[in-house]
Amino acid sequence: MFLNFSKIKLVPFSNRRIWVAALLVSISTLILYLPSIQNDFVNWDDDRYVYENEHIRSLDYKFLKWSFGFHISNWHPLTLISHSVDYALWGLNPIGHHLTNIIFHSANTLLLFILTLYLLTNVSSAQSSFSENSSILSTKYIFTASVAALLFGIHPIHVESVAWVSERKDVLSTFFALLSLIFYFKYALSQEIKRQPWYYILSLFLFVLALMSKPMAVTLPLILIILDIFPFQRFSSKKDFKANFKIVIEKLPFISFSLISTVLTIIAQHSEHAIGSLKTYPLFFRIATAINGLTFYLKKILLPIGLSPFYPFPTNNSLFSFKHIIAAVVVISITIFCVWAWKRGMKIYTAVWAYYVITLLPVIGIIQIGEQAAADRYSYMPSIGLFILIGLGISYAWDKHYSSKRLAYFCKKIILFMLILISLTLSILTVKQTKIWTDSITLWSYELKGYPDFWLGYHNRAHAYTTLGEYEHASKDIDKAIFYNPKYPQSYFLRAINQIGLGDYHRALTDLDKAVKLNPQFADAYYIRSKVYIKLDNYQRALLDLDRAIGLKTQFAAEAYREKQEIYKKLSD
Repeated sequence: MFLNFSKIKLVPFSNRRIWVAALLVSISTLILYLPSIQNDFVNWDDDRYVYENEHIRSLDYKFLKWSFGFHISNWHPLTLISHSVDYALWGLNPIGHHLTNIIFHSANTLLLFILTLYLLTNVSSAQSSFSENSSILSTKYIFTASVAALLFGIHPIHVESVAWVSERKDVLSTFFALLSLIFYFKYALSQEIKRQPWYYILSLFLFVLALMSKPMAVTLPLILIILDIFPFQRFSSKKDFKANFKIVIEKLPFISFSLISTVLTIIAQHSEHAIGSLKTYPLFFRIATAINGLTFYLKKILLPIGLSPFYPFPTNNSLFSFKHIIAAVVVISITIFCVWAWKRGMKIYTAVWAYYVITLLPVIGIIQIGEQAAADRYSYMPSIGLFILIGLGISYAWDKHYSSKRLAYFCKKIILFMLILISLTLSILTVKQTKIWTDSITLWSYELKGYPDFWLGYHNRAHAYTTLGEYEHASKDIDKAIFYNPKYPQSYFLRAINQIGLGDYHRALTDLDKAVKLNPQFADAYYIRSKVYIKLDNYQRALLDLDRAIGLKTQFAAEAYREKQEIYKKLSD
């Protein structure tokens, strides 16, 4: 049994060792990720968030008003504001945008260190094995918090959240969520000493900021309830109804903001047409994905190999497949163990498992949007509980009373060696993983090595080649993209752009015809087709397409008007 918390006491944050350890972990994380500032933007949402987003180029009232709208299938104004601040400081130099992500991730490791230390030091155990003097306890807890924060900081499963500029929302939301948890802890502590409502207000305010960065933070009210049950023991069946009811009432403002964020997110998801939708996948399919997801992230955290930017759905995803049966057995087994452990006083296992499941609920696949079966970035906050548990396990093994000093010395050497080996291995894997995000071609080439029939990988790599003017390479990739998914209009549009680049206007027309047939509202396709008709001197058809493009309010509307005027001049000559 690890801990059985009973009462609260003050944490000695005046201890210099605490801040030295916290800063060492945070700085180590920053140094590890620093080489990724040499990475470029990638053509996976970075265009929409940064380098093609004209809205972020002016940090004024008009932009602030725009940022509070629904964009990129999300409502996350604070994330958009952070990108605008980056643009004001760095322009379109990717160094600054990457550096901001790295700084936030490093700050998150420091906050996790502090939160872990709060959980371990401010709440003392009633067990006799923890009756040592405060100095020994402090050292033990610093060691545990250091291990947990370091593993979180250097683990390669978090590379996607840090090295991908568009995932600013992950590191930013978690930054505010961790601060919210820390202040809620201080509020809960103040209830036992001297009531400090400002801590509660700060916790609520920071929670709102977390929601404004990424809606995945909606589960935080449930996390607070878990903390109130264990380790705080503020909510308990042994207490009277009035005391428990007060704890529930405290959560109503948090729950209200979570519900508002959920509604806004649903509206945002329906405001744009994502690749795939909820209707695409039946309920049983999503249940199978959710069951597999719970074990998928555990496996990737414990054995971080085969990490991928995008995990497409397997062709065989039956609810009764062997893979899902094994996943269901693992999930049920862990749950049964946690219930057994809870009854025997080992409540930390249940608390960590509940935290893990609850924080994954928004992205586990029950509400399925898009074509990804899972994503490394989804594990960013859910992994925290597991790292704290691992830190506790290592600390327990380190401080275990052995039969002899010689055996203790030997075991501690082994533990230290394994910890160094694990840290070095994770660091090497993380550096290797950050290189995958060097640029778009590197990213999608890596993806296609793992999933050679993934159509979107070919489409995106073709887009990167097209941007570079490498039309031959792009044409090969876009042909494969269309072969694997012949119903995606943007692929035909992209192939048409390549055909235009190669001077084959007739084949470009064929692809543009297919694109607008698949999507009659494809304004850009109408505009580009009008340009092709002009090249072929078919002005009447060009005018029709220009009118369609203008009617659909395309970004090329102003240019479309100018094109029409040029055509009328030619026809009048």
